[in-house]
Amino acid sequence: FMESSNVIRLYSEIEMLSYSDRVSLLNKLLSSIGFSRSKKTESSSENFDKAFGLWKDSDINIENIRQKAWSRT
Repeated sequence: FMESSNVIRLYSEIEMLSYSDRVSLLNKLLSSIGFSRSKKTESSSENFDKAFGLWKDSDINIENIRQKAWSRT
């Protein structure tokens, strides 16, 4: 473990770094302890296709949307 004086000195050195250098340092620190930020996600086209499927067989047009948006019942 580090002594408090070393931690204070390290903190003051980090304070002088630019934002991008801080992010880089943090990424290096996290990777050194085995942390991985990347995770597999579906491609955006797959997500779009799933979202588009929600409206399949629906009567969607601009007049229908306006009518529902502005109706006062």
